[in-house]
Amino acid sequence: MAYSGHYILHQATPFELEGISFVESVCFPESEAASWESLSERIKVFGKHFTCMLSEERVIGYVAGLVTDEWNLTDEMYGNPSMHNEKGKWQMIFSVATLPEYQGKGVASELMKAFIAQAREEGRDGVVLTCKESMVRFYSKLGFVNEGVSASTHGGVVWYQMRLFLKTAVYFAGSIRGGRSDATLYRRIIKHIQKKAVVLTEHVGSSKLELKEQGRDKDAKIYEQDTAWLRESDLLIGECTCPSLGVGYELAYAERFNKPCYLFYNKTKTQLSAMLTGNSYYHIYPYEDPEEIFTILDKIL
Repeated sequence: MAYSGHYILHQATPFELEGISFVESVCFPESEAASWESLSERIKVFGKHFTCMLSEERVIGYVAGLVTDEWNLTDEMYGNPSMHNEKGKWQMIFSVATLPEYQGKGVASELMKAFIAQAREEGRDGVVLTCKESMVRFYSKLGFVNEGVSASTHGGVVWYQMRLFLKTAVYFAGSIRGGRSDATLYRRIIKHIQKKAVVLTEHVGSSKLELKEQGRDKDAKIYEQDTAWLRESDLLIGECTCPSLGVGYELAYAERFNKPCYLFYNKTKTQLSAMLTGNSYYHIYPYEDPEEIFTILDKIL
């Protein structure tokens, strides 16, 4: 239990259910608010991930959500507490609610800080929420990045997904359509990075990627997602042995946004373009034995 001014912060128990339900009903329209039954079930399944603020034993605000390995917060999660995975990477947030008479007094900020601190202590990769456009600025001040309009249709309104990374966010670059000869090595590198950081492009190491063009519309979505990840990332790590036009574009894009870039290539198999080796912006590491990569990664991370 923690104290904030004359308010008390603590994890919710079934005793707070009535108060939580009241706050929910006051703060959200009926189409968006969780029912008493839904909140009761959530507390039973992931009550550890409910944080309440009390004033004289009255619930004046709360924040809550399940934990999952899923990247995005989906509408299915609201009605299916069994999707909670206590060992998951991402702490989702379903509700951040404060009674109207306590709004503007820092209650929501204190709740969020406590909730984020718990997620950090538990070793989560980060925290994800959706909010209306009017609240984007509030969450941005807490360090969240706006990922754009969510696929959620909850309550029939437009939601924006926002994410806060609690670990270094790495964009891993490797050849996909240019050739998959090094895919096994990509997977090893990604798994090694994940010991200390979040890899946004984990799929690059997958053996089941679609290698053909998928049409302009689908490719446009890939472009939008990958460039958004580049902007969100803290740094780029690339394995550049297999030549790739896509990786070259990613490197230039990362440089444009001042993202540090660390590039590896097997010098017994290829030579890098002078456009890379001649550019002092890039940190370049030639290797002969792939095991050399992992020693260097430990120093980078």
